[in-house]
Amino acid sequence: VYCAGTGILARLADTDASAWRQTLDTNLTGAAAYLSSWSASLTAPWPGLGAYTVSKAGLDKLVEAWRVEHPEVGLTRIVVGNSAGGTGDSATEMVANWDPALATELWPLWEANGYFDGSLIEVEELVDTVESVLRSGAASPPSVTVLPGPADETS
Repeated sequence: VYCAGTGILARLADTDASAWRQTLDTNLTGAAAYLSSWSASLTAPWPGLGAYTVSKAGLDKLVEAWRVEHPEVGLTRIVVGNSAGGTGDSATEMVANWDPALATELWPLWEANGYFDGSLIEVEELVDTVESVLRSGAASPPSVTVLPGPADETS
């Protein structure tokens, strides 16, 4: 299961060739099995995450190409909504190198566009979904989407 991903936070005009290479090498070229992102499949591109979205959209097309060339394999794309990851082996470093000032500037745009409403997928829910897909073998569906439930208004 491929779950690696890097999300360089930069406007497209500020994304240099090195950042594109790092993003595509990690998110697309390095793929062997696939967890996509809802930013590539279900929303318009997020401001500041253009390289990430493009790499994940490329990953979606890569899955389709594999399906055409190897229909007997039964590849499933799992589209994942917002997740903060967890701790230890489940930790994510998606935001580790983000520019905090740019993230603060873009956050209101993401919220206004409905890309982030404060709800997150729990790591255990994602793991359970991936395990279910893996156990289904050849009968697995072509695509599964895992999105968080509504944000808890009491917390």
